Amino acid sequence: MSRKNRNQKNNVYVVINLITEYGCPLNGCRYAVASSLGEQQLRRNCAKELTEFEPYIYLTDEMAKAILDGRRNVTRWNMANLRHENFCGYVDGFTSGANITRTDAARDPAEILIEREEAEKKKAFSKKVYEALNSLTETQRRRIIRRYFEEKTLGEIAREEGVSITTVENILKRALNSMRKILDEAEPVKK
Repeated sequence: MSRKNRNQKNNVYVVINLITEYGCPLNGCRYAVASSLGEQQLRRNCAKELTEFEPYIYLTDEMAKAILDGRRNVTRWNMANLRHENFCGYVDGFTSGANITRTDAARDPAEILIEREEAEKKKAFSKKVYEALNSLTETQRRRIIRRYFEEKTLGEIAREEGVSITTVENILKRALNSMRKILDEAEPVKK
């Protein structure tokens, strides 16, 4: 788990593994520690416990929440962009005419071609995912969209639809297995 509540009695701080969450350390720090306590008070009260995470970046609870909300919003924007690509056949920056802009003229042509190939691969994969989604029942599709595109929890979906969490979980498992079969048939996994 990349985020851990520490000091469970008082719920004093949360440790965030920056490598797991963001893929890289920040200023040489692998961890960030978020707390409602001030930095000096946290260091005084929990110095022994925090030594295993040093060096770390101190964050207030508000800063950690803002960073995680920002990351969640970026994910939502990316998913919305992916849905837009599926319906419109448009990949940001690469239309069917593939116009080269002034900024592209200063770049290496090989780099531009590689980006275009990657965009085409992404577009093809998005199309396969869209086809797999369309093969599902209405209930399966609705729950997949709510869970993975709208990032709702199983409990939220269950409450909205008036069913148990187990029911939602079972439908999602069946839907994912169906989609996996379709995606594997389209492009078998290399072993």
